[in-house]
Amino acid sequence: MVRGLRARPRLARIVPALMLPLLATALPACSAAATPALPPSTVITLTGHGYGHGHGMSQYGARGAAVHGLGYRRIVSFFYPHTAVGHASGRIAVLITKDTTRDVVVQARSGLLAEQVGGSRTWNLAKLRPKASRWRIVPAAGGRNELDYLSGGWHRQTLTSSTLQFHAGGQPIRLYLPHGSAEYRGILRSATPKAGSSDRDTVNVVGLEDYVKGVVPTEMPASWPQAALEAQAVAARTYAVYERAANAHRYYQICDTSVCQNYGGYSAQVSGSDRAASATSGQILTYGGQPAFAQFAASDGGWSRSGGEPYLVAKQDLYEQYAGDPYRTWKTTVTVRRIESHWPSAGPVSAVSITRDATKRWVTDVTIRGRDATVHVSGDDFAAWAGLRSAWFGLKIG
Repeated sequence: MVRGLRARPRLARIVPALMLPLLATALPACSAAATPALPPSTVITLTGHGYGHGHGMSQYGARGAAVHGLGYRRIVSFFYPHTAVGHASGRIAVLITKDTTRDVVVQARSGLLAEQVGGSRTWNLAKLRPKASRWRIVPAAGGRNELDYLSGGWHRQTLTSSTLQFHAGGQPIRLYLPHGSAEYRGILRSATPKAGSSDRDTVNVVGLEDYVKGVVPTEMPASWPQAALEAQAVAARTYAVYERAANAHRYYQICDTSVCQNYGGYSAQVSGSDRAASATSGQILTYGGQPAFAQFAASDGGWSRSGGEPYLVAKQDLYEQYAGDPYRTWKTTVTVRRIESHWPSAGPVSAVSITRDATKRWVTDVTIRGRDATVHVSGDDFAAWAGLRSAWFGLKIG
């Protein structure tokens, strides 16, 4: 796929559907038994708006605002009111979830070093003989770590009780993954999730600006207007700094998927989004002197949703109309049979209704009335179960 067009705007954090029965509240039915049950084949049409949780910046809204002529400062001020501009730097530790193996395997290159974390030992791998094509860090017995090289087969270079990591003086390092490979700047560390564990996770400890350059084009198409990309860079940097502070003592501070925010490393970088990161270098949004929880999602459908913070407010987003947003309105269906199958405690279903938030748009509760019980499910959980794009939806039975 062409670089810059592969990025899909951000999705909502959703609860796995398998957890939904545990989150639903079932109450004994009262008058439900007197209401005839709906035929199981009854179709319920769900018409909705937006894509994601609706908190903070709408990526399509940012695009529409940029098309309308707003610069990035006005865009972030619109989506994150009451915030101030602050500055941040340093490094961030990113969990590379694509590397599901216990080892860290990298391509040999000039300047490649291996070192003990918090120790004094460093190996200049480019100068060691015999010449290797790859290097790896792999867990060994007794909680130790082994440094190996590939030269006609794998051979041990050293065995140590210290945590090991690779770096190349800031130059990109190619990391081999179970499916393909990708390049990352900074450090690639073989991290132990908890003391005594034989498992290892690959963690990329990278400068904040290099990190943002690996986020923006995976969260927003790099072909979009520069002001939208710059707004995305500020939001992504702010979100990262917030997570870094919240997880300061964990072995990683943020992950590389939409559960946190998407990150593709050096391999994901595109010139247009790099310019946006550089143009906003170091800039974050703060509230009360602290990094803001700068949530964002693909589309708010024209109306953002309260996120419980003074800067994550429910408000009309008129910029969506300029965005060419394919998620502004959507429609899907579910059957009563499917609902009864997933929430069997309700028994035969006689009615399904919704409760909305103060904006009378986003659904807070779905009530399923059955012969045996009335089940209450949050709007977000129902949306996750039904595969809806957001919790802003209406329903029509039959």
